[in-house]
Amino acid sequence: VVLAIAFFITIFTLLTRGRLKYILFIKKEISNLYASKFEKKIALKYNNEITSVAEALNDMAQRIQESQKNEEEFLLNISHDLRTPLTSILGFLELLKQKKYNTSEEQERYLCIIHEKSLYLKTLLDEFFEYSKLKTTNVELVKEKINLQEILRQISDSYYPLLNEKNLKFTFNFPEEALFIDVDVDKFTRAIENILSNSVKYSKTGTEII
Repeated sequence: VVLAIAFFITIFTLLTRGRLKYILFIKKEISNLYASKFEKKIALKYNNEITSVAEALNDMAQRIQESQKNEEEFLLNISHDLRTPLTSILGFLELLKQKKYNTSEEQERYLCIIHEKSLYLKTLLDEFFEYSKLKTTNVELVKEKINLQEILRQISDSYYPLLNEKNLKFTFNFPEEALFIDVDVDKFTRAIENILSNSVKYSKTGTEII
């Protein structure tokens, strides 16, 4: 009986030694995961329940890394989105400051655009502060029917200072009949702002954006 117990203890020790060693290895590797900002992965050894733990930790690290990447992309996008209306506001303020308008109606139009872009800027900032909420829930679209041609003209009007500065112009090929679509106005505007902003930014001086 004593020999049987001794044999069992010996076999048990041999079988568990690798697992205990692997657990200690995983504990050390977890620190390396954090230090490498989750870029490193835990080496997979054996094929048992401890290996499954290592796989789960690697999967967690991958998810955290992707989440961090998405957050960085969001911050870059929001920075770009904030810059667009701010540039329009500053451009029209400069025109008003230099009195570069011919009529009081034109002056009033500049002020209206500044007001609209300021409200839009506030909307973007509100979205930024709601980011933690957006990360855990799906974004809901609040749709309403709009005149597509009219909203595109309104958005493009805010680019007048930049167009004037680079000697560019927008040309619209719209059908005569009004086209109505159902969109989330804030998010649709944001998408169009990005397209027009990049068009102005990368177009050569003196060209036409159609």
